[in-house]
Amino acid sequence: MVVADLPGLLEGAHRGYGLGHEFLRHSERCSVLVHVVDGSGEQPEYEYEAVRLELELFSPALVDKPYIVVYNKMDLPEASDRWNSFREKLQAQGFEPYCTSALNRQGTQDVVYAAYKILQKERQRVKEVEEWNNTQNLNHVADAIKRERSSAMNDFEIVHDKGTNTWNVVGAGIERFVQMTNWDYTESLKRFQHVLEACGVNKTLVKLGVKEGDTVVIGEMEMFWNEEPKRVTARTMISRDDDAVRWPKFS
Repeated sequence: MVVADLPGLLEGAHRGYGLGHEFLRHSERCSVLVHVVDGSGEQPEYEYEAVRLELELFSPALVDKPYIVVYNKMDLPEASDRWNSFREKLQAQGFEPYCTSALNRQGTQDVVYAAYKILQKERQRVKEVEEWNNTQNLNHVADAIKRERSSAMNDFEIVHDKGTNTWNVVGAGIERFVQMTNWDYTESLKRFQHVLEACGVNKTLVKLGVKEGDTVVIGEMEMFWNEEPKRVTARTMISRDDDAVRWPKFS
């Protein structure tokens, strides 16, 4: 098993900040990702989500890679205190993180074993796919899904319905992100706002002339445009299949 040690990413790495492109290009060569979270940070959950977002914005294919999450620095009291909260939030998303202390080598062997196990599964999967492709590829549906999953979130178009003052944001990447967002968490709402800023949706809406109170539709979600601070607000979000859901405003 060959391991590439990649430095921590800065917010905005997908645009090249902090040599982000160089680091992210290296990660594309990896079969499995081990996401190490600094448990001594004030908001380890946010830092984890921020890096996942940078991967998504740089290349959707990176997000599809198998990965494990490692919560490090358990030797520090502040990291130990935040561990249960971090684990519970990831468990709610369907992940079981590992906790380690690299300084004391606590839990590091478990991480190595887990990474190796996932790597072997990934190699077997790739081998089976290659063998299947070498025979005859008739699975057009699978090909279509693969193309959709590789669509970047900044690849979108906006259609304006003047009669209803509705702006429809259409793009496989950004719509997939809406589907994958857990709207029960305030952190998820903040992350979604950051995504709209980072991938250019808000900027494009302003350029096209969106007005206060206009409806913005992305996938199955409807939102209201708020002129202060000029973005789609989480004040009210409506599922197109469910009843209205009211959330508190946040800056």
